[in-house]
This record gives sequence, structure tokens and C-alpha cells, in this order.
Amino acid sequence: MTPPVTLSFHPFRTTDVESLVKKQDVRGLIRLLSYPDFTLQWRAAEGLGTLGQKAVPRIMRLSRHPNPAVRLGMAEALAAIRDPAAVPVLEKMVLTDESEEVRWAAAITLGEIGEERSIATLVRAFRDHDKYVRYGAALALGKLGWKPSCPEESLEYAISGYEWERIPDIPDPPLDPLIRMMKDPDPVIRMRAFQSIVLLEKPVPPPAAATVLKDANPELRECAVRALPGYGFSPLRLPKGVAKRVKENKNPYVAAVLNFLFLGLGYNYLGRWWGFLLFQVDATAILLLSLAMESLVPLAISYTVSAVVAVHTFYSVKFMEMH
Repeated sequence: MTPPVTLSFHPFRTTDVESLVKKQDVRGLIRLLSYPDFTLQWRAAEGLGTLGQKAVPRIMRLSRHPNPAVRLGMAEALAAIRDPAAVPVLEKMVLTDESEEVRWAAAITLGEIGEERSIATLVRAFRDHDKYVRYGAALALGKLGWKPSCPEESLEYAISGYEWERIPDIPDPPLDPLIRMMKDPDPVIRMRAFQSIVLLEKPVPPPAAATVLKDANPELRECAVRALPGYGFSPLRLPKGVAKRVKENKNPYVAAVLNFLFLGLGYNYLGRWWGFLLFQVDATAILLLSLAMESLVPLAISYTVSAVVAVHTFYSVKFMEMH
């Protein structure tokens, strides 16, 4: 009698990192870089790092792996091995990898390897849109003992390394790096960049002023309104700039109509978790009372209440817009 065939799938044949390292099983360790457990991923990367230069060619091939966790593990392993042969691959990752975390790790790894030829790539990383990649580049350059060669590099180095207090001491720094930071996704960085421009006591360029006045962060807009008139920007231009700000509040008309037609869904639209619960309670009450009374009175009562709620919702959102 033919025994039944049992199909099984074992993406991770073993999770014993020590055993894999002892066997020098590069493939097994690489497989664990995509394991769901972060701690095991880290240990696998560490294990690859102990295998030395003979594992570098296979590790470098992971630079094209679709899983960012695997590419991160690759960078960690190469940081431990510190083989200069990996520099070109890591430089490409710093500049082109789609994952911010991978670019960050690749930049730090270049600093660990310590090759001066990677300096140009790390300086270019100062213009990355992600703050952590810029910070990783600054750390790596510090590890390499690099010194800025011009005021612009000094300014970019201070920005990337979160050393904002050094900016006023830089002789005649250009404003372009700070103006670029005015478009950073992080509102704290945008605030520090604008404050640095003000501390340099230079006229604020109109494009930079327009950018900060329409910023989504109300604290930054208020800071700009207070500071710009003293730095060559006409107060008459302030209202027009602020009027173009990013509107973060929800549409009051949409919220009011939803609350009128479907009591509670307007609150749900505004992000209040209990809005859908209120909608369910209202719908259930209308259904039960209509069955009991066999009339449209419950529906009329519900719409009377929802009309009042709709008016309240509209003016509540308008009030939030004003503040």
C-alpha cells in the first residue's frame, strides 16, 4: 500500500543561529533575515558578520532583495565584516534604495568600513529627504574624521547632525540648505530651520517666507508672522501668505450633512470613534419605535434631533478652522 504523500512548507528550516554559524550556513542565515521576529533577524545579521570576508560576495548580492528587512540585515553584516569591497554596493544603496531605513543603515555601514572614497557619497546624502538618512551620513562622516570644506557643507553637516546651535557660528553661511529644510516632512525640523534663518539676521527670501506662512504647523505659522516683519518682509503680505496654509480640518458642510442624514456618521467623519456607535443606536431606535408605533413619528423625531446636531457640527468645525 502506497503511503500518503504529505506536503509541507518550511520557509525556515531552523532558527538556531548558533548552529548555522557553526556550520557556516550562509544560506540559512540569509533566510532568517526575513524571519518575522526582529530579534532573530538581528542575530542572523550578527551571525553573518562573524563569517568574515568569504561570505561578502553572497551577502552583497542581497542588495537587490525585495524585502527591506533582508537588505537591512545585509548592511548590518557588512558593518561587522568591514570589507572595503562592499563600498560600491553600499554607496549605491545610500543614494538609490527605496527604503529610508536601508539608506540610513548603508550610510552608517560606510562609516564603519572607514574608506575615505565614500565621503563624496555621504556628503550627497545630506540632501536626502529623510532626516534619519541625513543623520546617518553625518555620523559616518564624523567617524571618517571628515571636515567641511566650505560654509555650505558646514551648514549641511550641522543640519544633518542636529547641531542647530552651531549654525550661528558658521561664517557667512548660504540660506539654500535651510530653505530646503523648510519643506522637510518633520515640523520640528521646519521650525528649527526657520528659526536658524532668523538667527542669522539676513533678509528672508520671499519664497522661504511664502513657504513658512502656508505651513501646516500652526506654531510655525505664528512664529513666522511674529518674526518676518523684522526681516525685510512687508506685514501687508502676511495675510495673503497665511491664507494659503494647508487646511487640516475636515469640511464643515460634509460633516453637517452626514450628521443630518445619518446621525453620528458626521462625527465618525471627524475622526471620533463613537460616531458610528451613535449611528447604530439611532438606526436601531428608529426601527424598533416604527414597528411599535406603526408611524413615521420616530423618523420625524430623529431628523429633528439630527438637524440640531448638524448645525452644532457645522459651527464646531468652523470654530476649529479659526483656531
